[in-house]
Amino acid sequence: VSTQSTGRSACGFLVDSTMEGYLMERETHVADLHSIGDVCLKCVFRCRHRSVINASCETLKVISTRTYPHPPTHQLPSRWVQYLLNVLYSPTSSSLSRRSAGLPEAIEAVLQCNSPTLTRDTVVKLLDTANIPYPVECAETEDLVQVHSLHMLRVVLSSAKLRHHLLPFSRQICVLCYTGFIHSFWVVRNASFLLFAELVNYILGHLNTEFDCGYRSNLSIGELKQQYRGIYERVLSNLQEHSSGTKTCPTIFLSLMISSKLYPDTKDKDSILGECIYKLLSSPIYKIRSVAARTVVLVCPRHRLKELVQLSVRELDNASHNRVNGVLLFLLECCKSGDNLLDCDVIESTTGMLNIEKMLDVNISLVLQIYVTIRKEKVLSNIVIEKVLEINEHCHSEGYPSNTLDYLGIWFLVSK
Repeated sequence: VSTQSTGRSACGFLVDSTMEGYLMERETHVADLHSIGDVCLKCVFRCRHRSVINASCETLKVISTRTYPHPPTHQLPSRWVQYLLNVLYSPTSSSLSRRSAGLPEAIEAVLQCNSPTLTRDTVVKLLDTANIPYPVECAETEDLVQVHSLHMLRVVLSSAKLRHHLLPFSRQICVLCYTGFIHSFWVVRNASFLLFAELVNYILGHLNTEFDCGYRSNLSIGELKQQYRGIYERVLSNLQEHSSGTKTCPTIFLSLMISSKLYPDTKDKDSILGECIYKLLSSPIYKIRSVAARTVVLVCPRHRLKELVQLSVRELDNASHNRVNGVLLFLLECCKSGDNLLDCDVIESTTGMLNIEKMLDVNISLVLQIYVTIRKEKVLSNIVIEKVLEINEHCHSEGYPSNTLDYLGIWFLVSK
C-alpha cells in the first residue's frame, strides 16, 4: 500500500473494484483470501478517506461471507478479528479521527461471516475493554481504547445481521452508557450517547433527541420490564435516585428519552415510573421540568393523570417557583393531550391560587397558554376573565416582554 496519501486513496478504490470481481469470478485459494483481507485492513488503517474505508470494508464483507463455515478458510475471520483487537490494544494506535476511523466498520465487516461464537466472544472482549478504568488526565488528541470499544459496539449493534447477538448484553451496554454519559471527557460522553442511541433504536425502533411526541414505540412499560428487565431497572433506579433531590444528573435525560416513547401500563395501578417522573417537576433545571411534564402525560394511565391534576392544583399555593413552573408545564401538556383532563373547575381553582406578584414572566406566559388552549373548547367563568385582566394590567405596569403580551392578545381574540 502506497505511503503517499493520494496513492493510498487510489489504491483503496483499486482494491475494491478489482478484488470484488476477482472473488466473484473464480475459486480463490486460502492464501489469496488471506492476502486480500490483509490489504483491505491496511487500506482501512492507512487511509483517512471515508469512501476508501467503506470500499475496503465492503470487500472484507464479501471475503468474510465466503470464508465461513467452509473448512479451508473458516479460521480467517477469527484471525482478522484478533488482528483488529491487537490494533485496538496497541499503545501506538492513534487514529486522531472521529469515531475511531475505520476500526468499527472493519470489525463489523469481518463479523459478517455470521459466526455466533466469534461474534459473542468479540462482544465480550469489547465490553471488558470498555470497562477498563479511564486515566485521570488525557490529552484531546490521545486515543482511548475504551472509546474505540464503545464505537465498535455501536457499529455492531447497528447491523441488522449482528445486533441480535448483543441482546444478552443489553443491561451491560446500558450501564456503560449511563456511566460514560457523566464522564469529564467529551469523547467518552459522545461515544456513550451514540451507543445509547443505537441501543434505544434497537429496543424501541426510534430515538428522537428533541423529545417530541410525534413518535412512540409499540412497547408499553410492562413489556419493557418483561423483555428488557435490566434496562427497566436501570431507568427506574436512575429516576428514583435523582427525582427527589436538588442535585441533577445528565443521565436523567437518558431515562426520560426511553420513558417518553413508552405506552402506559394499564395493569400497573401505581405507575411507579410515572410517579418518579412527576417528582422531576420540581427540578431546578427548566429543560428537565419541561421534558418531565411532557413525559408524565405519556406514561401515566388516564385515571392517574386526573388524580395528579387535582394534586398539582392543591400544591400551587405553597409551592416553590420551580414547582409552580413545573406544575403549569404539566397542566399545559394535559391541555394539549386532548383527553379533557382539565375542566373549568380545575382552571378556576388554579386561577384562584396564583399570586401574580410572585409569578415569573415564564409562568405568566404558561398560564395564558393554558387559558388559550382551554378557551377554544370551554366557556370560562368571570373568575378566569378577571384573572386575565389582572395579568394584563400587571404585564403593562411591569413592562413584560412582547411574547407575554402576544398571549394576552390571543386570549382576548379567542374569548370574543
